[in-house]
Amino acid sequence: MEYGPDMPPSDINVWHQDHTWRKRITRYELSYDDAAPDVGGDVIYADAVKADEALSPLLREMLRQTTAQNVFAQGYQNLKFGSQGYAQALLDRPPIEQPVVACDPLTGDKWLNVNRTYTYGIAELSKVESEAILPMLFAQTSKPEHCVRVQDN
Repeated sequence: MEYGPDMPPSDINVWHQDHTWRKRITRYELSYDDAAPDVGGDVIYADAVKADEALSPLLREMLRQTTAQNVFAQGYQNLKFGSQGYAQALLDRPPIEQPVVACDPLTGDKWLNVNRTYTYGIAELSKVESEAILPMLFAQTSKPEHCVRVQDN
């Protein structure tokens, strides 16, 4: 496991899909909570497969031909743009492209593979077009009807 008791807590406090900044797409992710506070501590999981299925057929077809540009460094609030830490994070984990709609090779399931934490553009679209469509895709994935909340009671 990459994360554990010796790993400092994350400073990402917004909804995000982990690891879109990696070359190899994460298939599964597990969370373990051994000390939840009395208030809060909930985890909300989004079903990116349902989010993709809920798009119009025309938009789904267009998105299957595009790649998302992702960068690790912009996801962490403690890495200020232009700082030495930000520059080192870019050197250690340079920006990569992933399919906007990824496909599980075992099941054939397709899901929206973008998130506001790491995704900054769509390679095949202009900056203006990316800036228009990405917020809609981010919102699509985190709609309540595509999510489940897990509470530690």
